[in-house]
Amino acid sequence: MTAKTNIPDFFIVGAPKCGTTALDHHLSQHPEIFMAKKELHYFGKDLGMKQDELTKEGYLAHFTEAGKLRKGESSVWYLYSKTAAQEIKAFNPEARIIIMLRRPDEMIPSLHGQFIYDADLAETNFELAFQQDLNRENQPIPCFNFENRPKFLEAASYSEQVKRYLDIFGKKQVLIVLHEDLKLHFEATYRKVLDFIGVSTDFIPDQKQVNARKDIKNVSLHHMSKEPPKGLRRVFRFVVPYKPLRHKIMQQVEHLNVSEQQASSVSPEMKLKINDLLKTDVLSLQQLIARDLSGWLK
Repeated sequence: MTAKTNIPDFFIVGAPKCGTTALDHHLSQHPEIFMAKKELHYFGKDLGMKQDELTKEGYLAHFTEAGKLRKGESSVWYLYSKTAAQEIKAFNPEARIIIMLRRPDEMIPSLHGQFIYDADLAETNFELAFQQDLNRENQPIPCFNFENRPKFLEAASYSEQVKRYLDIFGKKQVLIVLHEDLKLHFEATYRKVLDFIGVSTDFIPDQKQVNARKDIKNVSLHHMSKEPPKGLRRVFRFVVPYKPLRHKIMQQVEHLNVSEQQASSVSPEMKLKINDLLKTDVLSLQQLIARDLSGWLK
């Protein structure tokens, strides 16, 4: 298969914690769709993500098994990136863009939990972490995955991010999917996505929950398992010289230190604070996508 035919047809660009993993999973079950490994983040050079940089050939290699299937890729920070939309447009001008959005007073607490799990944040108390974020101003915060971790409010300020994709791709190539649509009206929303992608709409996937919220039992141990200190790494390599076994041990440590949990409750006062801070953005988004989002502010 040539590199040209490996080019993805559609992208799920985010936002994080808005149902992208679930949609990716459900689309991957469709017999006419091939989904690449999630979170490749080949585009979005401005994000400063700390991962091995993919070459174009390396990126396209993720689609070599797709054959004639419609090819999709999901990376949740493409929406937040100021450059990813233009980079994707240059890569495939005909690409279809799927944007998933969730009410900020649910998305932000969930993102806080994800940052902890990814070792990008140590403060487990959401309200304290949120206030620390507000106090950061323009101070860069390097972490495990980013040279400068995105702020909560910036990640949930959707209107400018959505407008960027609409301006670059046009309305016909962009589909907005709200988290509540997928949750409350799954089959109708799923068929709408399939029609947008250009595949048969008569397939209904397994709807089991994916990417459940994770509770870290010991944050310090979790962060150490993600990025062990150099001295500990040297000792570990000496004691366990076989690399695959070291990897298996660290995976087991992480597994034992993580459990699934229900979404933690956020106080009404905290929800009100988030909604007040993002009210202007929500109203702008409402007008931009022609959807009633007044429920997001209640």
